Parts: sequence; C-alpha cells; structure tokens
Amino acid sequence: MDGYEVFTVNKSRYSRIDIDQLYSMNLKWVPIVDAGIKRNQNSTEIFKKGENLDVYIKSNMTKGYLVNCVWPGESVFVDYNHPNSSKFWGECLDLLFQQLNFSGIWIDMNEFSASLYGEMNVTENCSSKRTTGL
Repeated sequence: MDGYEVFTVNKSRYSRIDIDQLYSMNLKWVPIVDAGIKRNQNSTEIFKKGENLDVYIKSNMTKGYLVNCVWPGESVFVDYNHPNSSKFWGECLDLLFQQLNFSGIWIDMNEFSASLYGEMNVTENCSSKRTTGL
C-alpha cells in the first residue's frame, strides 16, 4: 500500500520487475487489503469510486459517512450489504491487479477493527484519539 491507502502500491518498494522476479523464482506476491478506505479530502480514485457507488456505511449520528481511525488515518468502511459493494471491491481489485498482478490477497482487519470506540465526531482527529496503539 502507498501511504496505507488500500488498493494502491508503493512503487518505490514494489516494482513490476521485483514482482516478476519473485514469480520467476516460483514465489508468490500477496498484498494486504484492509477494510478501511482512506477518507481523503483530495478525493483519491479509490475513495471517489466508493462515493460514486454510494457504498460507505452511513453514521446514525451525522447522516454522513461513519468515520473511524485505521492505518491510513481517517477511514470509511464499505457496507457489505449494499448492492454495489461487490462492484466496488471487484473494480478496486482490478485496479490493484493492473498495477501489479498478484497471486492472492490478504484481507486484513476484515472485522472493521478501528482505533476509536464507536465513531469519530467532527472535532476529533486520528492522531489525538488513538486507543489501540496503531
């Protein structure tokens, strides 16, 4: 992941040449995929894709997205019951595969683990409210 942003590749650490070399030695490359999607005010491709498909869990308190802290900082989560959730995951995995073809994926923190209890409110930020030591 680049900056802990799911479905991205840190190209300074993993290049196509590196991955091809692994495959030539009969080894596999399995990237980590987290449930938390980085909430980015600059609207990265992944975050924007989820917005466009309206797949993020909504907050009962704010009626906006439910936000909590995970590895990338402020993160939102896909509602797996949403009819577009499979489309979102499929398209995002395709984007990742186009960057570097992988042998499988490691779904990390699939149980929606987060650093805060409950959800963040608008006055909180991840750096000041961590509770689990991430």
